Amino acid sequence: MLFAVLILIAACAKSVSVSETPQSNEKTAGQESQAKEVTVTLPAKFKLIQETATRNPAVVKGIVKNIGNGTGSVKVTARVYYAKVVSGEEIQTIENVAPGEEKSFSIQIEKVTQWTSFKVFLE
Repeated sequence: MLFAVLILIAACAKSVSVSETPQSNEKTAGQESQAKEVTVTLPAKFKLIQETATRNPAVVKGIVKNIGNGTGSVKVTARVYYAKVVSGEEIQTIENVAPGEEKSFSIQIEKVTQWTSFKVFLE
């Protein structure tokens, strides 16, 4: 029993309590701040809302919407096909699209005389 009491006293003697006082966070006039600036970039995410095309001249039009949380840019690629083979392709970049904002695009595809279908890709 005496041995158990001695162990308990020894354990209590070794425990250390640390409490932070308001004075420990204060800085003196000569100290530099250790705070670092952190930049968080929220991702932009785009969705194709509408797409149409005209035959002559070959023009692909549409609307993209930023459904993400950050402002960003999107690269719109328009391809026209003839008999399932790419007959023309053009790229347009739309920049600084804010969250929730919709922007339209119009891409004229040069040197295409015939086409049967089209596709729009977003990057």
